[in-house]
Amino acid sequence: GTIYIADLEGTIDKDYIKEVVENAGFTGTVRVADYTEVKRGKTVLRTHEAQTQEAIDSLLEPEVNAIVVDSIGSFVAIMEGAKDLGERSVGQRAKTIADASRRIASRLRIADDPKLVFFINHVHEKIGGRHSGWVTPGGVTKNYAANVRVWLQRIDSKVPEGRGNFLAEARIQKLKFGGTHAGRKGLIYFIPGFGVSRR
Repeated sequence: GTIYIADLEGTIDKDYIKEVVENAGFTGTVRVADYTEVKRGKTVLRTHEAQTQEAIDSLLEPEVNAIVVDSIGSFVAIMEGAKDLGERSVGQRAKTIADASRRIASRLRIADDPKLVFFINHVHEKIGGRHSGWVTPGGVTKNYAANVRVWLQRIDSKVPEGRGNFLAEARIQKLKFGGTHAGRKGLIYFIPGFGVSRR
């Protein structure tokens, strides 16, 4: 199978991510959307819309089993990228992510085999208003379209610092089919050489 990654943050080292998935036991192919392209003889950044759409459309390819969009919080809409700092373009990211969520749903409905889509996002504390709590960038449509939500959070532990290890709490919410917001908690240990990088 194939995993297709749209790296909107532009931070993924392709060789490193391939090593990580191989160490985790994945024997297929990892494809990463190109972050740049050549236009009029110059290398320019590709739009996040183009990278995301390419990943979503890859769901129609029989060999693609999963896509990862990393991350919605870093998504810059075309209109936002074309304006000066300080100018407002309210809601453009949310509208585009809503379009992406609906397109993903349509691609998954017509796929012959089951496929997975991972939207990686960040969590921000709500400021003001009557309801406290947390919010994620990208609008609310993605929330309604989700089947499962996984919340990863680093927690305090006695794991030695400086080795790349940390203890994380994972909260999993099953949002559809057999229970609203049924949650589970677990711990994840990151150990070099076992599922992460051997470097």
